[in-house]
Amino acid sequence: MDILRKHLDKTCSTAVKEIQQVPSSLAIWPRDGLGLHLLTERKEALESFIQGAKAEVEQNWAIFALPNAPQEYTSYDRTQVPITEHMALEEFKLQTGLSPLKFYQSSKNPLSGTLIMAVPENQAQIVPKWVHLYGKNVQIKRKPF
Repeated sequence: MDILRKHLDKTCSTAVKEIQQVPSSLAIWPRDGLGLHLLTERKEALESFIQGAKAEVEQNWAIFALPNAPQEYTSYDRTQVPITEHMALEEFKLQTGLSPLKFYQSSKNPLSGTLIMAVPENQAQIVPKWVHLYGKNVQIKRKPF
């Protein structure tokens, strides 16, 4: 925090409430809306100071579950082909035009076939209620915050 404040002008440095380490890097929390505005204006200075970092405003995500998604399909030669997360994601993107921020198999019960996805909150209303994945209709359920 001290090093950051040394490199920022006084107005901007007083806008910083705290800094926290997060899995992707560091999170700089502004004191208020004005502080957020000041830090956003100085985005390039922050990125050059914290070398290799990308300064961005926190984004709220909407989380959805796709329970009982198929885990394999029958190919033309009648063999069973496992459906990977990547394959399911590409099929989802083709059908919906959405590119989720995260898309992965649930680790709570890997045998359930449940897929979890996250989209920006502002796209939540355009996520369909159903999607057709590899021959099966799969319901999409929004998880409560």
